[in-house]
Amino acid sequence: MTEVDLVLFVILGLFTILGLYWGIIRQVLAVVGLVVGFMLAGQYGSEVAVWLGSLITDPNLAQVLGFIAVLLLVSATTSLIASLLHALAGLVFLGWLDHLLGALLGLVQGLLAVTAVLIVLVVFPVEPWSGFVRSSLLAGWMLRIGEPLTMLLPDLFATAVRTFNEFGVLP
Repeated sequence: MTEVDLVLFVILGLFTILGLYWGIIRQVLAVVGLVVGFMLAGQYGSEVAVWLGSLITDPNLAQVLGFIAVLLLVSATTSLIASLLHALAGLVFLGWLDHLLGALLGLVQGLLAVTAVLIVLVVFPVEPWSGFVRSSLLAGWMLRIGEPLTMLLPDLFATAVRTFNEFGVLP
């Protein structure tokens, strides 16, 4: 196990703890926001990268940051809507079950978020991050499990992840 694997476990643990705290209602909407954000980032991340190109000289880094920016913007917007709906509805806590199911969904959300970032790092290699992906045991497992997510993205993503999963090389 590498330091990267430890960081990935900590990130997954934080998502799980936040899910436990937030409960299932907010987590469901957060997962929906993450999935929609993932799809929109695949479609519009390159456009944001063009805009970032005036600020960042490395085109791959601009692509990574463009993808992440769209993903975070959509996810944050959905989270805000979820909080507003929660407050407006005056929803009463459902007790331990709400929080337990929220923790499970938090873990799923963490897996989706980390896998999305790993996929982008495979498609647009930026050192030293791409080297970390290659050396991580957990990242390889997550990319194999997350390969079906690439069906929601342009073909470039699916091809790069499939190549990494089969041969362990970045494009």
